[in-house]
Amino acid sequence: MDGTGSVAASMDGAAEEYSCPTSRPFLLRPAPADFRARAAELGAWALKRHYRTGIRIINRWYEETSAVRLIEPPMPVPADFAEVVARTHQLGLVRHYRVSNSTIRRWLSETGLTPARRPRVENPRRMAMPEEFAALAPTLTRAQLADRLGVSDTVILRWCQEAGVRPMRSPFFRRKGGAVARGEAIPPVDADLAAQAAQFLRRRFIVYSCAILPAAERRGLPNKGRDHYYVNGRGVMPAARMIELAEERGFDHRAWARLGGGLGMLTQAWQAPGRA
Repeated sequence: MDGTGSVAASMDGAAEEYSCPTSRPFLLRPAPADFRARAAELGAWALKRHYRTGIRIINRWYEETSAVRLIEPPMPVPADFAEVVARTHQLGLVRHYRVSNSTIRRWLSETGLTPARRPRVENPRRMAMPEEFAALAPTLTRAQLADRLGVSDTVILRWCQEAGVRPMRSPFFRRKGGAVARGEAIPPVDADLAAQAAQFLRRRFIVYSCAILPAAERRGLPNKGRDHYYVNGRGVMPAARMIELAEERGFDHRAWARLGGGLGMLTQAWQAPGRA
Protein backbone atom coordinates (compact mmCIF):
# COMPACT_ATOMS: atom_id res chain seq x y z
CA MET A 1 0.00 0.00 0.00
CA ASP A 2 1.36 3.44 -0.94
CA GLY A 3 1.54 6.44 1.35
CA THR A 4 -1.66 7.96 0.00
CA GLY A 5 -3.72 4.90 0.83
CA SER A 6 -2.43 4.71 4.38
CA VAL A 7 -3.22 8.37 5.02
CA ALA A 8 -6.76 7.94 3.68
CA ALA A 9 -7.32 4.86 5.83
CA SER A 10 -6.14 6.66 8.95
CA MET A 11 -8.46 9.61 8.21
CA ASP A 12 -11.44 7.25 7.76
CA GLY A 13 -10.66 5.60 11.08
CA ALA A 14 -10.45 8.96 12.82
CA ALA A 15 -13.76 10.00 11.30
CA GLU A 16 -15.44 6.84 12.59
CA GLU A 17 -13.96 7.35 16.03
CA TYR A 18 -14.98 11.01 16.43
CA SER A 19 -18.16 11.08 14.34
CA CYS A 20 -21.37 12.20 16.09
CA PRO A 21 -24.26 9.74 15.93
CA THR A 22 -27.11 11.20 13.86
CA SER A 23 -29.73 8.73 15.05
CA ARG A 24 -29.77 10.06 18.64
CA PRO A 25 -32.98 12.12 19.20
CA PHE A 26 -32.83 15.68 20.48
CA LEU A 27 -33.32 15.60 24.25
CA LEU A 28 -36.08 17.85 25.56
CA ARG A 29 -36.06 19.06 29.13
CA PRO A 30 -38.48 16.84 31.01
CA ALA A 31 -41.12 18.23 33.29
CA PRO A 32 -39.98 18.49 36.93
CA ALA A 33 -41.50 16.10 39.44
CA ASP A 34 -43.14 18.93 41.41
CA PHE A 35 -44.54 20.73 38.37
CA ARG A 36 -48.19 19.83 39.03
CA ALA A 37 -47.91 21.03 42.63
CA ARG A 38 -46.24 24.26 41.60
CA ALA A 39 -48.78 24.82 38.80
CA ALA A 40 -51.56 24.78 41.39
CA GLU A 41 -49.86 27.69 43.21
CA LEU A 42 -48.23 29.75 40.46
CA GLY A 43 -49.23 31.04 37.07
CA ALA A 44 -47.43 30.40 33.81
CA TRP A 45 -45.12 33.41 33.98
CA ALA A 46 -44.32 32.78 37.64
CA LEU A 47 -43.43 29.17 36.73
CA LYS A 48 -41.21 30.50 33.95
CA ARG A 49 -39.26 32.58 36.46
CA HIS A 50 -39.24 29.79 39.03
CA TYR A 51 -37.78 27.13 36.71
CA ARG A 52 -35.67 29.63 34.72
CA THR A 53 -36.92 28.45 31.37
CA GLY A 54 -38.99 29.71 28.44
CA ILE A 55 -42.74 30.06 28.22
CA ARG A 56 -42.88 27.48 25.40
CA ILE A 57 -41.35 24.84 27.64
CA ILE A 58 -43.81 25.73 30.40
CA ASN A 59 -46.70 25.28 27.94
CA ARG A 60 -45.31 21.88 26.90
CA TRP A 61 -45.08 20.80 30.51
CA TYR A 62 -48.72 21.79 30.98
CA GLU A 63 -49.68 19.42 28.16
CA GLU A 64 -47.42 16.58 29.31
CA THR A 65 -48.55 16.65 32.95
CA SER A 66 -52.18 17.69 32.27
CA ALA A 67 -51.77 20.32 34.97
CA VAL A 68 -54.52 22.88 35.44
CA ARG A 69 -53.55 26.41 34.52
CA LEU A 70 -53.89 28.87 37.35
CA ILE A 71 -55.40 32.18 36.31
CA GLU A 72 -53.21 34.76 37.97
CA PRO A 73 -54.95 37.84 39.39
CA PRO A 74 -53.75 41.19 38.04
CA MET A 75 -50.65 42.45 39.77
CA PRO A 76 -51.67 45.17 42.23
CA VAL A 77 -50.30 48.68 42.05
CA PRO A 78 -47.16 48.98 44.19
CA ALA A 79 -47.33 51.18 47.27
CA ASP A 80 -44.52 53.47 46.07
CA PHE A 81 -45.82 53.73 42.50
CA ALA A 82 -46.89 57.41 42.75
CA GLU A 83 -43.49 58.39 44.15
CA VAL A 84 -41.55 56.52 41.44
CA VAL A 85 -43.78 57.80 38.61
CA ALA A 86 -43.02 61.41 39.51
CA ARG A 87 -39.33 60.96 38.67
CA THR A 88 -39.26 58.09 36.17
CA HIS A 89 -40.41 57.76 32.56
CA GLN A 90 -42.46 54.80 31.33
CA LEU A 91 -39.55 52.68 30.11
CA GLY A 92 -37.79 53.30 33.42
CA LEU A 93 -40.90 52.04 35.24
CA VAL A 94 -40.78 48.81 33.24
CA ARG A 95 -37.16 48.29 34.23
CA HIS A 96 -37.71 49.34 37.84
CA TYR A 97 -40.61 46.97 38.57
CA ARG A 98 -39.54 44.25 36.09
CA VAL A 99 -43.00 43.98 34.56
CA SER A 100 -44.37 44.34 31.06
CA ASN A 101 -45.26 47.61 29.41
CA SER A 102 -48.95 46.66 29.41
CA THR A 103 -48.85 46.28 33.21
CA ILE A 104 -47.35 49.75 33.57
CA ARG A 105 -50.04 51.19 31.31
CA ARG A 106 -52.73 49.48 33.42
CA TRP A 107 -51.29 50.90 36.61
CA LEU A 108 -51.15 54.39 35.09
CA SER A 109 -54.76 54.06 33.95
CA GLU A 110 -55.92 52.89 37.38
CA THR A 111 -54.08 55.64 39.28
CA GLY A 112 -54.55 58.43 36.73
CA LEU A 113 -50.87 59.36 36.97
CA THR A 114 -48.60 60.56 34.17
CA PRO A 115 -44.98 59.40 34.04
CA ALA A 116 -42.14 61.86 33.77
CA ARG A 117 -40.87 62.75 30.31
CA ARG A 118 -37.88 60.84 29.08
CA PRO A 119 -34.81 63.10 29.11
CA ARG A 120 -33.78 64.16 25.63
CA VAL A 121 -30.21 63.37 24.70
CA GLU A 122 -28.75 65.98 22.38
CA ASN A 123 -26.74 64.68 19.45
CA PRO A 124 -23.37 66.48 19.37
CA ARG A 125 -23.31 66.09 15.57
CA ARG A 126 -26.73 67.71 15.16
CA MET A 127 -26.52 70.71 12.85
CA ALA A 128 -27.36 74.03 14.43
CA MET A 129 -29.80 76.38 12.73
CA PRO A 130 -28.13 79.31 10.92
CA GLU A 131 -28.81 82.78 12.30
CA GLU A 132 -30.30 84.06 9.03
CA PHE A 133 -32.64 81.08 8.59
CA ALA A 134 -35.70 82.76 10.16
CA ALA A 135 -35.50 85.63 7.65
CA LEU A 136 -34.57 83.43 4.70
CA ALA A 137 -37.17 80.67 5.10
CA PRO A 138 -40.31 82.64 4.09
CA THR A 139 -38.67 83.64 0.78
CA LEU A 140 -37.81 80.13 -0.49
CA THR A 141 -39.44 76.73 -0.70
CA ARG A 142 -38.21 73.79 1.35
CA ALA A 143 -36.46 72.27 -1.66
CA GLN A 144 -34.75 75.58 -2.43
CA LEU A 145 -33.70 76.00 1.20
CA ALA A 146 -32.24 72.49 1.28
CA ASP A 147 -30.32 73.10 -1.95
CA ARG A 148 -29.03 76.51 -0.84
CA LEU A 149 -27.95 75.45 2.65
CA GLY A 150 -26.71 72.00 1.62
CA VAL A 151 -28.83 69.99 4.07
CA SER A 152 -31.65 67.48 3.83
CA ASP A 153 -35.34 68.27 3.71
CA THR A 154 -35.73 66.77 7.21
CA VAL A 155 -33.24 69.27 8.64
CA ILE A 156 -35.09 72.13 6.95
CA LEU A 157 -38.36 70.94 8.48
CA ARG A 158 -36.77 70.77 11.96
CA TRP A 159 -35.31 74.25 11.62
CA CYS A 160 -38.71 75.62 10.54
CA GLN A 161 -40.28 74.13 13.66
CA GLU A 162 -37.55 75.54 15.90
CA ALA A 163 -37.77 79.01 14.35
CA GLY A 164 -41.57 79.01 14.14
CA VAL A 165 -41.59 79.99 10.45
CA ARG A 166 -43.13 78.49 7.33
CA PRO A 167 -41.24 78.26 4.04
CA MET A 168 -42.71 79.57 0.82
CA ARG A 169 -45.19 77.14 -0.68
CA SER A 170 -44.32 75.65 -4.03
CA PRO A 171 -46.39 77.16 -6.85
CA PHE A 172 -47.33 73.67 -8.04
CA PHE A 173 -49.08 72.41 -4.91
CA ARG A 174 -52.48 70.83 -5.46
CA ARG A 175 -55.47 72.57 -3.95
CA LYS A 176 -59.13 72.92 -4.75
CA GLY A 177 -59.57 75.16 -7.73
CA GLY A 178 -56.03 74.68 -9.07
CA ALA A 179 -52.57 75.82 -8.10
CA VAL A 180 -53.26 79.44 -9.10
CA ALA A 181 -56.44 81.49 -9.19
CA ARG A 182 -58.60 80.90 -12.23
CA GLY A 183 -59.67 84.23 -13.71
CA GLU A 184 -61.06 85.22 -17.06
CA ALA A 185 -60.17 83.54 -20.35
CA ILE A 186 -56.49 83.99 -21.14
CA PRO A 187 -55.92 85.66 -24.53
CA PRO A 188 -53.49 83.92 -26.87
CA VAL A 189 -49.97 85.31 -26.95
CA ASP A 190 -47.37 85.09 -29.66
CA ALA A 191 -45.17 82.16 -28.66
CA ASP A 192 -42.03 83.78 -30.08
CA LEU A 193 -42.68 86.99 -28.15
CA ALA A 194 -43.23 85.06 -24.90
CA ALA A 195 -40.02 83.09 -25.45
CA GLN A 196 -38.09 86.33 -26.05
CA ALA A 197 -39.51 87.89 -22.89
CA ALA A 198 -38.67 84.75 -20.89
CA GLN A 199 -35.12 84.80 -22.23
CA PHE A 200 -34.83 88.45 -21.20
CA LEU A 201 -35.99 87.72 -17.65
CA ARG A 202 -33.56 84.82 -17.25
CA ARG A 203 -30.84 87.38 -16.60
CA ARG A 204 -32.38 87.93 -13.13
CA PHE A 205 -34.90 85.13 -12.56
CA ILE A 206 -35.34 81.44 -13.08
CA VAL A 207 -37.99 81.31 -15.79
CA TYR A 208 -39.42 78.32 -17.62
CA SER A 209 -42.58 77.37 -19.43
CA CYS A 210 -45.10 75.30 -17.48
CA ALA A 211 -45.59 73.18 -20.61
CA ILE A 212 -42.40 71.28 -19.75
CA LEU A 213 -43.82 70.08 -16.43
CA PRO A 214 -45.12 66.51 -16.01
CA ALA A 215 -48.81 65.98 -16.63
CA ALA A 216 -49.46 65.37 -12.92
CA GLU A 217 -48.17 68.84 -12.01
CA ARG A 218 -49.85 70.61 -14.94
CA ARG A 219 -53.24 69.17 -13.99
CA GLY A 220 -53.75 71.78 -11.24
CA LEU A 221 -52.77 74.78 -13.41
CA PRO A 222 -55.13 76.92 -15.49
CA ASN A 223 -55.34 75.74 -19.09
CA LYS A 224 -53.21 72.79 -17.93
CA GLY A 225 -50.10 74.95 -17.95
CA ARG A 226 -50.32 76.04 -21.56
CA ASP A 227 -49.40 79.72 -22.14
CA HIS A 228 -48.16 79.93 -18.54
CA TYR A 229 -44.69 80.54 -17.17
CA TYR A 230 -43.07 80.10 -13.79
CA VAL A 231 -40.94 83.02 -12.56
CA ASN A 232 -38.88 82.40 -9.45
CA GLY A 233 -40.21 84.51 -6.57
CA ARG A 234 -43.36 85.45 -8.51
CA GLY A 235 -44.95 82.03 -9.03
CA VAL A 236 -47.01 80.91 -12.01
CA MET A 237 -48.38 83.61 -14.29
CA PRO A 238 -49.91 83.83 -17.76
CA ALA A 239 -47.59 84.57 -20.67
CA ALA A 240 -49.10 88.04 -21.07
CA ARG A 241 -48.31 88.93 -17.44
CA MET A 242 -44.79 87.55 -17.86
CA ILE A 243 -44.28 89.80 -20.91
CA GLU A 244 -45.50 92.80 -18.90
CA LEU A 245 -43.01 91.93 -16.15
CA ALA A 246 -40.24 91.77 -18.73
CA GLU A 247 -41.27 95.16 -20.15
CA GLU A 248 -41.19 96.62 -16.63
CA ARG A 249 -37.61 95.39 -16.42
CA GLY A 250 -36.66 97.02 -19.73
CA PHE A 251 -37.67 94.46 -22.35
CA ASP A 252 -38.43 96.02 -25.78
CA HIS A 253 -40.07 93.59 -28.16
CA ARG A 254 -39.54 96.00 -31.04
CA ALA A 255 -35.80 95.85 -30.55
CA TRP A 256 -35.97 92.06 -30.60
CA ALA A 257 -38.06 92.24 -33.78
CA ARG A 258 -35.50 94.51 -35.44
CA LEU A 259 -32.73 92.19 -34.37
CA GLY A 260 -34.67 89.21 -35.68
CA GLY A 261 -35.36 91.00 -38.98
CA GLY A 262 -31.71 91.85 -39.47
CA LEU A 263 -30.69 88.28 -38.88
CA GLY A 264 -33.32 87.14 -41.36
CA MET A 265 -31.97 89.49 -44.05
CA LEU A 266 -28.42 88.24 -43.51
CA THR A 267 -29.63 84.64 -43.75
CA GLN A 268 -31.48 85.33 -47.01
CA ALA A 269 -28.44 87.07 -48.49
CA TRP A 270 -26.23 84.15 -47.49
CA GLN A 271 -28.59 81.64 -49.11
CA ALA A 272 -29.26 83.72 -52.29
CA PRO A 273 -28.38 81.91 -55.55
CA GLY A 274 -25.41 83.19 -57.54
CA ARG A 275 -23.51 84.29 -54.43
CA ALA A 276 -19.82 84.26 -55.37
